Amino acid sequence: MEDEIKFPDNKEIIELLDLISSSPIEEFRLEIGANRLVISKNADGSVHFEQTEDTGTGGSDAGSQKQPQPTNETIVKEKLRQDAAKPAPAEIPEGLEQVTAPLLGIYYQAPEPGAAPFVQMGDKVEEDTTVCLIEVMKLFNAVKAGMRGTVEQVLVNNGDMVEFGQPLFLVKPEGND
Repeated sequence: MEDEIKFPDNKEIIELLDLISSSPIEEFRLEIGANRLVISKNADGSVHFEQTEDTGTGGSDAGSQKQPQPTNETIVKEKLRQDAAKPAPAEIPEGLEQVTAPLLGIYYQAPEPGAAPFVQMGDKVEEDTTVCLIEVMKLFNAVKAGMRGTVEQVLVNNGDMVEFGQPLFLVKPEGND
């Protein structure tokens, strides 16, 4: 039966990191066979993790120390570092308002791969216009503009990890000409 349980891939680990960072959970442990993932939250709220994978190079000694495999950890840490390095606008230009992420997750500009984006720069939006999707643990959440106006700037790229409250779009509200 254990062979049927799949250890999380990089994308799922990123989703777990996001979920734990926004939750009251202080530590999460997952062990499947010789594979182990530990995600913990520091006192300052930052999240870090350790991952150990069974390399399949023999030995049934479950008590032996395995060296963490750098592949997944390096990929995930690099993705998080890239996302954190993206500067948010220091100031909102006068006359513009932000549409922000209502939750943590992965930003998608279109309803499916290859489809046209929900909105682009210059598009008119209404309060109930869907501007993007944010995926968390395979659940897709539609984000509405929440205002009438024109999209002036898209601040994130398709597939980016976004944080709660992170600005996604700058919109010029209707009537601010």
